[in-house]
Amino acid sequence: MRTLRTLLLATLIVALATAAGTGADWPRWRGPDQNGLSKETGFLKTWPKEGPKLLWTFDKAGTGYSSFAVVGGTVYTMGARDNTEYALAIADGKELWATRIGPVWDFKSNRWSRGPNSTPCVDGGLVYNLSSGGILLAVHRKDGKEAWKVDVRKELKGDIVPGSGGPENIGWGYCWAPFVDGDKLITTPGGEGGLFAALDKATGKVLWRSKDVTDPATYSSPVVATIGGVKQYVYIVQTGVVGVSAEDGTLLWRYKRADEFPDIVGPAPVVVGDSVYVGIGAGGGGELLKVTGAGISLLSNPSGTRRRLAPSWAGWSSSTATPTATTRTGPGCARTSRTAR
Repeated sequence: MRTLRTLLLATLIVALATAAGTGADWPRWRGPDQNGLSKETGFLKTWPKEGPKLLWTFDKAGTGYSSFAVVGGTVYTMGARDNTEYALAIADGKELWATRIGPVWDFKSNRWSRGPNSTPCVDGGLVYNLSSGGILLAVHRKDGKEAWKVDVRKELKGDIVPGSGGPENIGWGYCWAPFVDGDKLITTPGGEGGLFAALDKATGKVLWRSKDVTDPATYSSPVVATIGGVKQYVYIVQTGVVGVSAEDGTLLWRYKRADEFPDIVGPAPVVVGDSVYVGIGAGGGGELLKVTGAGISLLSNPSGTRRRLAPSWAGWSSSTATPTATTRTGPGCARTSRTAR
């Protein structure tokens, strides 16, 4: 039986960013700097015994793993209602608009997901949404009307590492969270056309593909980083990690593991300075890399610290292989309702 949970993290993001509409914006997956850190101050060090005051609850968002973007006090997310996925805007517990993205991606043996896996990105007057079936839809913030749409599978020939029992080229569906960098919308369709695709954020037109990096996409999300003074996009592939130029998508560096990751890749990479942390959980461990002009070095001990460095995600701990209360570190969080306190 499929399990779709309402996670505390999802509730907290809404609570911290929407209270009285005064919180700082959180416009994309993992926040404005893609590091999961909020610059807010003045949080309560302890909660009242009865808990924070309930501001509102919204219970019609549908199912899926989409997390939240919050801009100007409005919450943007996605959810599946019946067999259709929608982009949603919610404020003060009320639905402002709901725009159809496309059908839910599903297959007969699927027990793990139903609904969107990605998280919207808000930039200026547009909201960018990716369905599990690979429909990338840009809508206007004010009314949810379509600005442009790209079918990643058909138009960009996208390719995803299969999930357990998932069909070839799409697996459990699209998970990566798109993000805006300047005039570009950065995506990772995967496949022979290029793992990365930079699109014109206003029109959806392809600006460039990473033609020398053609790995299939995983269930991770790309991040932007500056390493050694060079701006780049970093992504975890099934065989390791790659960094491509933010200017034109050319390959800058690649770390290839001796063996592929033993399970699906869900978490996004974490980049601090010239250090890149990657991990997949579910028994796959974690590794800390140092990327310099001289090459790539592995800072973690593969036989010792790799396992201790592993993240926990999707409700499973890689060190115990038993259900835990940890939150997913992939593109989103499961939920069936939205609650703000």
